[in-house]
Amino acid sequence: MPLLGDSQLPSGSRLKGRDRRAFSVSTKLTSEEFDSIMQASQGSGKAIGEWAREVLLREANGAPRRLSNEDLMVELVGVELLLMNALAPIIMAKR
Repeated sequence: MPLLGDSQLPSGSRLKGRDRRAFSVSTKLTSEEFDSIMQASQGSGKAIGEWAREVLLREANGAPRRLSNEDLMVELVGVELLLMNALAPIIMAKR
């Protein structure tokens, strides 16, 4: 039994409850940049276009960015220094 191709499907059934996408965004990448994007999209289990659309929309809508490990370490060291400087005089006064 032959399967229906996209051209044989009724036009409304392909959209599945979303508006038709009519605009395109394009950019040029180096091979290293493309490899990086390819790995990121494969890591999330999505096609490059789907992954790129989600990333672009997330950035455009101002979704909060996840902190990197380096950012977290900077924050932890800052809190550590704050506590050491605030608590050291209290501990020294009790001696």
